[in-house]
This record gives sequence, structure tokens and C-alpha cells, in this order.
Amino acid sequence: MTERLKNKFNDEELKIRANSDEKITVKLTNNYAFQKIFKNTKIVKGFLMALLDLKEYEIKKIEITDPFTLGENNEEKEGILDIKLILNQNRKINIEMQNTYQEDWAERSLFYNCRMFTEGLKTGQSYSSKFQFHVIELSKLKSTKGKARKQELYRWAKLISASTWEEVREESEGNHYMEKVRDEMIKMSRDESERYLYLREQMAIRDKASQLRSAENRGRREGELLKLILQIQKKIQKNKELHQIADEVEEEVIKIQPIYEVIKEHPEADKEEIYKMLK
Repeated sequence: MTERLKNKFNDEELKIRANSDEKITVKLTNNYAFQKIFKNTKIVKGFLMALLDLKEYEIKKIEITDPFTLGENNEEKEGILDIKLILNQNRKINIEMQNTYQEDWAERSLFYNCRMFTEGLKTGQSYSSKFQFHVIELSKLKSTKGKARKQELYRWAKLISASTWEEVREESEGNHYMEKVRDEMIKMSRDESERYLYLREQMAIRDKASQLRSAENRGRREGELLKLILQIQKKIQKNKELHQIADEVEEEVIKIQPIYEVIKEHPEADKEEIYKMLK
């Protein structure tokens, strides 16, 4: 099958999917899909042209230094940048998909980029004066206005964040680099083993989000209990009895009684010590 016929076939399939109620089964914000698809030299070439404002002839060679391995994921390498490549034999580039909030993202990214920057640097070699960060915030796409919406990079960002097949069709149409992304997305959606690996990554993301919510809830409950312990300690110091304390803190007697008793038994303990005793 020639490339032209293949593209026509994919375009026809995409039109059918886009006009149906079928939900998109592959999103590029998924780490597995992003790594698998963007470790294609043709695709990453088009993306770099838009990101770095380069002409096609200016990109002479792209070397993927961490080629994709089937089944790879980020479970054991959290914080390691997703895609490493060398452009025109001298420019080292990292591309990372960050789909969850990390407070230390800037510091972590700087650390790993600096480490890659110094890799292979030999004694006597001069340091490069060009060290750049480019950040595409997908969450700000809706608020993007004016000339920025006409830039090719905006289309790439829209394609990466696409949540429907119609969006994939609209953003990829007419750009053969983006159409290659589209083809790979369709290919991945057809393949049972690929869908399994994609969904495994989705589950890992959901599990991590659930763990974060659980940790936040535990932290909130711990803070509330420590506050209650401190309140009861102060009221016991004022010689108030259990039922009176319950009325004043607006809690059931049965709930605060264990706290009350531990504090009475250990009047010198601070609130953290009482908390540990209660656990």
C-alpha cells in the first residue's frame, strides 16, 4: 500500500470516527502514547520545527538517544525526562510530558537538564552559552488569543490535548507531520496490545491521583484531630468536665471521651504525643 493510499484510508476512517459518537481511545497526554508516538523522527521533526521556529532544511539530522522500548513506562523512573534526542549532531534536547502537578517541577527539570548538559563534556571544552526551556501549558489553550492562535505550535498543542477524533482530524489536516501523528493514533487504537499498555498507564495515573487524594484526606483528618486534642487539653487545664467540654467543642461525648481519658492520664504530654497514643 502506497503512502498516499494509506493516508487516504486513515483520513476516511477518521472522518467516520469523527462523525460518530465513538469516544477517543488514544490521548497524547497519556505518557505511553506520547512516548511511543513522539519517538518517531518524522513526528518529532515537525514538532521541533514549530517549537524552535525552524525551517525544514535547517533540521539536517535527528538522533533519538533513548529509542522506544515496548511496554516502557514511568513507574520506575519518575522525574526522568521522557524523550532525549540530538539535533543536527550538536544540540541536546529533552521533551517531557507532565500531566500531574509537582511542586518542585522547575527545580527537578533544571537538575536533569543540567545533568544532560554536562554529559560527555571533556576537559578543555568550552561551555555552550545557549540553554533554553520551552513550556507549553495545555491548560491555557482556551485563553490563547490573537496571533498566537495562528502559530503552528498552537496547532500542535491542540493536537496533543485533543480529546475527540474530530479535534484530531481538524488539527492534523494539511500538515503531513501532524497527519503522521494522526496515523499513529489510529494504529494504536486498533491494536489490542497497544490499548492494553495505554490503559495500564491510564490506570497508573488514576491510582496516583487516588493516592494523592487519600494522603490529602489523611492530612486533613490528622489536622482536625490535633486541633481537637489541643482544645480539649486547654479545657481540662481549666478543670472542665467531659460533658461540658463536649458541649463547648460541639462534639459527641462518645467521640471525645478516648481523647479526654488519654489527656487525663498523661497531663504533661503535648498534642502530638497524645495523637500517637490514640493511634
